[in-house]
Amino acid sequence: MSNIPKGLQTYFLKETESEERPVIRREGANIVIPILIREETKPDESGEKTIFRFFEVETAYTGQDISDYDKCCIQSYAAIRKYLYGEPAVQGEMRDDDIWEAHRLAVRALFPKYRGEVQPRQDRFMQIVREFWTAVKTAAGSVGKTRADLPAYFNDTNMLEWAAANNVPAEVIATTEETMIRVSCNLGANHRNWSELFTYEE
Repeated sequence: MSNIPKGLQTYFLKETESEERPVIRREGANIVIPILIREETKPDESGEKTIFRFFEVETAYTGQDISDYDKCCIQSYAAIRKYLYGEPAVQGEMRDDDIWEAHRLAVRALFPKYRGEVQPRQDRFMQIVREFWTAVKTAAGSVGKTRADLPAYFNDTNMLEWAAANNVPAEVIATTEETMIRVSCNLGANHRNWSELFTYEE
C-alpha cells in the first residue's frame, strides 16, 4: 500500500477501483502491474466496504518475477516511469506550471532502477526547504512570534514586509533578506517553485 507522494501528479492517469486487492497479472505476452495502491473504505448498503484504488501499468513480459512485487517493479522501472511521466503534451503542461521537476523526482524516488538508488536533486531541494523555514522561524522568533503568526502563504517580499511591520531587528531582517534571495535563486536553478516550500513545510 502507498499514498500518493508529495509532488506526484496523477490528474492525467486513469484510476482503477476494485473490491479485491490487486496483484500483478499476466495477459498474454504482457503483464499488468498495479501501482500506487490505496486501501479505502466507502459507505454501502450494509455500512462500509473496503475498496482498493490504483493505476495499472501494462508492459511486455520479459521474465520479470511477478511473484515478488517490489522486485518486479524494479525490473519494470522504465515502463512504470514512462507511464507516470505521461505524454509529451502532459509533460509540457507540468513544465509550464513549474511542477514537472517535483513530479519527475517523485516518480524516480518511488520507482528506482535499483534498491537504494538516491535522488541527489531532491536532497538539494530539501536543503533549500530547510534553509527557508529556518530563516522564517528565526525571524519570527526574534520578536517572540511563531509560524502561526505568519500568513498561510507568503513570498519573499511579503516575509520582509511582515518582518519590518513586526519590528524584527534590522540585522535579522538583513540576514533573512539574504536567505530569501538565495532560496529564490536556488529554486529557479533546481527547476522548483516557491509554493512547493509550503508543501514541505516543517
